[in-house]
Amino acid sequence: MPRHASETALRETEARLVRMMRELSARFDALEVRLAALHLGSTCHPEWIAPNPGPAARARRAGIVEAVLAIAGPTGMTLAELAAYLHLPSSRRDTLDADLSYLIEEDRAERVPSRAKKWRTPRNHAP
Repeated sequence: MPRHASETALRETEARLVRMMRELSARFDALEVRLAALHLGSTCHPEWIAPNPGPAARARRAGIVEAVLAIAGPTGMTLAELAAYLHLPSSRRDTLDADLSYLIEEDRAERVPSRAKKWRTPRNHAP
């Protein structure tokens, strides 16, 4: 003969279901990142596969862009050259633009005077 569940048992069951749903959601998120990595290709820099909008991730990506600009030297690089160096698809160009804007705000990147479409690290700045 079936019995009525107690309120405590129902709360425990609900809490267990909520926990299991969170775990399942985290697993789906991890699978989504892995699928995005497969879609973008294994050569794409990992920081841009599933870019995190947080300030720490933004600073980490900007540091990578700054290092690439430092490699380019005083001649600088265009946005297309930066994207090619990092193996970024066009779907991630907006993130690269934001990272470059971050560097400009921090005075860690500047336009090449003779060519307005090229960027470089300032002459007196080391990454």
